[in-house]
Amino acid sequence: MRPRRQLGGDTAWSAGAIERYLFDKLGIHNSFSPFATHCQKANGWDGSMPMKGVGVRALADPARSAQKLRDAIKKVDGIGLENASENDLLATVSLALALINPVVLALVKQCGATAEPIVLSHSHEHIKLPDQLMSYVRQLAYKPT
Repeated sequence: MRPRRQLGGDTAWSAGAIERYLFDKLGIHNSFSPFATHCQKANGWDGSMPMKGVGVRALADPARSAQKLRDAIKKVDGIGLENASENDLLATVSLALALINPVVLALVKQCGATAEPIVLSHSHEHIKLPDQLMSYVRQLAYKPT
């Protein structure tokens, strides 16, 4: 019997590695699936294929993303929420949701940010904002563009 192969601990792929690979290689999902299944069976690797068409992707570097978000929050807090520019608010919310700025801006302007709680709808996903983001989104929704 062949020994099980292990890469990086108990699993062959780190969290989000398949998602990142598939995001970078659009259209390869169907041809990659048999390979992933083979690796699972032949080598005993954990890891499953992500659903097709999922809009939110795994972060390439979660620690770096968290630091960028902390810096963005610190910047807005330093100048005050009411005085923050649309770009600073947008950057903060975009980093928190891991979506690109134009998508976040369109979602925020579309929802109006008057509901409690605020729910942004993107494709078939509904994103209920955490309480910590509500004030940022409300301020962003009413900034003149």
